[in-house]
Amino acid sequence: MKTMVLVIFLSIASLMAVPALAQEPSPQQNTARPSQALNNKDVLTMQNVGLGPDVIIAKIKSSTCDFDTSPAALEQLRAAKVPNEIILAMVQAPANGSAPATGSQSADAKNTMQHPGGYVGWFILPSAHGTLVITSVTPDSPVGRAGIQRGDVLVTVNGQPVTIADSQKIVALKVPGAQIKLGILRNGQEKEFTVTVDPLRATVTFVTVENGQVLKVAPKWALTWLGKNMEKYPSVDFGTSGHTNGEENYVIAFSFSSNALNGFQPVTHTNTSTSTSNISGGGAVTDNYGNSWDYTMNGQADTSTTTTTTTNEAYTRTYNGVYLTAYDAKGEIIGQERHVYSTQAGGNQGTALGYNMGNAFGAIHAKDHLMEAILKDIGLAKHN
Repeated sequence: MKTMVLVIFLSIASLMAVPALAQEPSPQQNTARPSQALNNKDVLTMQNVGLGPDVIIAKIKSSTCDFDTSPAALEQLRAAKVPNEIILAMVQAPANGSAPATGSQSADAKNTMQHPGGYVGWFILPSAHGTLVITSVTPDSPVGRAGIQRGDVLVTVNGQPVTIADSQKIVALKVPGAQIKLGILRNGQEKEFTVTVDPLRATVTFVTVENGQVLKVAPKWALTWLGKNMEKYPSVDFGTSGHTNGEENYVIAFSFSSNALNGFQPVTHTNTSTSTSNISGGGAVTDNYGNSWDYTMNGQADTSTTTTTTTNEAYTRTYNGVYLTAYDAKGEIIGQERHVYSTQAGGNQGTALGYNMGNAFGAIHAKDHLMEAILKDIGLAKHN
């Protein structure tokens, strides 16, 4: 399988805050956890005693969970032949022992958990200088209405500094209606904007399947596409954090393949050679008046010889596939898109040139079309 260059996705497309920066008190259920959370060993035990995937997934969704979803742990699950739908449910489960909402929670905590997540309408990526740069702002979104612009740098949330390191601690979405004060650096000057969070319609989580592992990362080209097109999908949070706080929650899994086909093609070779030889001769010429002359001739003659041969020469065609699979909140496949492009090396050079050019033209914007198509499969039509 071809190794793709991947980057960790930093998305604050819906406003998320470091717990220390949050204005609202923590939900009560966070302080009263069951004594034991479901872990990787429990899942393996349930599988070993013969429980089916549907039962195990139902148990995961109804339990407090503290799964290890590191690449090494996911590889162990795959080696133990844990089905992909169970692994996906483990990746989507709330982290750090968080419990699902239950009837025993207080009214305030229950309302907080049942309320859809918050949406602000921006896309943020870390810069080479270690800052958080806003690369996209959706028109008529909370940040758009507040006056935040593309290219602004996020420096504070509710008066507290934020950096790339802080982004790893972001664990909760603000609820709709919350007012957040954002410190923005623009043209060397720091300004403060107040943003009122909108309801979140849907959450789309990206993962990459590589060597049997499910990684919470997205290809770089997908992040670039999001930075340019996120504004076409208002009220949708794209990320890799696994949050499921929208009214609709989906997972898009990226996978890649690479294989080669070897063969032979007839190739015609034409060779032209030229040889030179000496010639001589003589004779007599008589004109109309009866006069005659003797002559002799010495010179050279060039002879060209063209030889045509046909041989079978080896070639290699490499096929590279990009596959996108969309899952709903139940782990069921609701859409699949793919694009396979190939190149030829060796063999007939004329054939290889035409083959490579045709595939190159076909690959133009292919990944952009894949992203649009998979989101359409989900039902998230873009807004132009």
